[in-house]
Order: sequence, then C-alpha cells, then structure tokens
Amino acid sequence: MSEDRKQSHIEKVGVFVDYDGGQVSFYNADTGDLLYAFTSCSFSEKLFPYFSPCTSEGGKNSAPLVITSLDHILKKKVALTKMRQFAVEVTLDPDTAHPALVLSTDGKQVYDGDVRQKLPYNPKRFRRCVNVLGKQSFSSGKFYFEVEVKGKTAWTVGVAKESIEFDRCVDVLGKQSFSSGKHYYEVQVKGKTAWSLGVASESVSRKGKITLSPEDGFWTIWLRKKDEYTANDDHPVQLSLHQQPQKIGIFVDYEGGVISFYDADSGDLIYSYTECSFTEKLYPFFSPSANDHGINSAPLIISPVNQAAAKDDEREKAQPEIPHNGT
Repeated sequence: MSEDRKQSHIEKVGVFVDYDGGQVSFYNADTGDLLYAFTSCSFSEKLFPYFSPCTSEGGKNSAPLVITSLDHILKKKVALTKMRQFAVEVTLDPDTAHPALVLSTDGKQVYDGDVRQKLPYNPKRFRRCVNVLGKQSFSSGKFYFEVEVKGKTAWTVGVAKESIEFDRCVDVLGKQSFSSGKHYYEVQVKGKTAWSLGVASESVSRKGKITLSPEDGFWTIWLRKKDEYTANDDHPVQLSLHQQPQKIGIFVDYEGGVISFYDADSGDLIYSYTECSFTEKLYPFFSPSANDHGINSAPLIISPVNQAAAKDDEREKAQPEIPHNGT
C-alpha cells in the first residue's frame, strides 16, 4: 500500500468461507470492500479460523486481535449483510496457542505477551510462529466471522486445515470446526500494527516451516508494517483499501467453496477465495503477530454478531451474488 493510503488502515477484517464452493474471501468489515478472494480451492478436511497477532515489536504491535460481534449493519452494504446471516460463534483454542500468546478468559482476544509461558506439551500447539486457531471447525456449508485489528501494525487472519502442523509461530485456532453449511464471525483488530486472520484445514502442518497459502491449508489475509495488507493466495495479492478496518468479518460457504473477508463496519468486501474444494473440517485461524516491544500489544478480539439486525436489514434489500474479486 502506498504512503498516501495510510489514512485508510483496515480496523476490522471479515472472513467468509464457502466450503463446498471452494472460496475464501476477505473483506474490510467497516467499508465492505473486498480485499481478496481465494477461488477454485479444493477442501477435503476440516478448516479452522486462523489468527496471528504477529510479534509485539517492542510494543509497536501490542494491540490484540479481537473476535467481534456483528452489532452494526450498514444498509448500503448488501453483500456483507448477506454474509452476516451465516455468522458463527468462534472462540480461540488455547491448546493450539503459541506459548507467547495471551488469550482472554472468554477466548475472544489474543495478543503477543513477549514472554514465553511454561505450558504443557500439546502436539496441536504452535511452537515457532505466534499463531492460534479457533476451536470451531468447518467441513461444509458457509460461515462468517469478524476480527478487530485496530491499532495493529501486523497481523494474519484466515482459515487453516485441521491437519496443519504447528511449530514456533504465534498462532492459535478456534475450538469450533465447520464441515458443512455457511458460517460468519467477526474479529476486532483495532490498535494492531500486524495480524493474520482466516481459516485453516484440520490437517495443516503445525511443526516446522508454515506457509500461509491455500495449497498448505490456509485461507488468510494479514496486515504487516501497519498499512501493508496481503491476501495469502497461492500467488500473494497486495491489497489496496479505502480505509483501515477496525473489525474483520469472515464468511465461509463450505459447499460453495468460498471464503470471504469484509470490513465489518463499512460492509466492504476485502477479498474472496472462490472455487475452493473443502474435504475436511475448517477452523478459524488467528495470529495477533509479535508484540514488537509493546507496539502491537493490542489483542485480537472475537466479537459477537448481531444476527437479528442482519436479518432485518436483509429483508429490505435484494439478494446480490457474492463478489469474488477485490475492489
């Protein structure tokens, strides 16, 4: 992203997954702009929400990633309103969290604490990268969730296969998995300078080098260096956004093979992965990224979604097709 676009930082990212349609899309949840869409994906196992708040960087990236609720609906953004009908409950899975990550007691916020905690061994735990997965997994249908990334200088969000191996990344998965249907959730990213969000397949690698790409079971977008947004497709796509999202909405359509990311506040589509093929459970993926010496200490926060408001708004408007391309 160019220097003159710094005032348009994403503060919330929406992630949409269409398992059967083979698509993962990322949106600016505030504006509704599509950031990127992974299409023609082939899913054969569970997918999990994927999150990485990235390292703290001496406090520069200390803001948490926050899984947020959909307590706001912008009527002008019909596409995002449609995604929010598939909102799902997402919480972070502490068994997958990197030892440096600090999770809130309700499992909705995560940030890099800069200090490795002494935790019991768990084969599901990320050891090398500051990542965490959601508890929930998806193996069919459509689902959506949002993540607040406000204040972060770096982050990664998306989805990951169940079979991934974790090593040293500050990542964590959601507890819930999805293996059918449509689902949606939101994550607050306010105050973060880096983060990663999305969904991951149940079988993704959790040891050794981890590459966030659909080929490796991850459908994610991330923020780096405060204003550089990327969709981690098989060929990474640099995203140019109208503004910086504070909350990200993630929508998954398992059978439709789609994962989409939205700005949860504006309703703008950020990015969509389309034509994906899912064959296993999917899990929400979160990475608040490194603390960066306090700069990126803000947590990622899983936000509750106001589905009733979304349904009321939907009745007032026509049903558009899900966008598959960035704006």
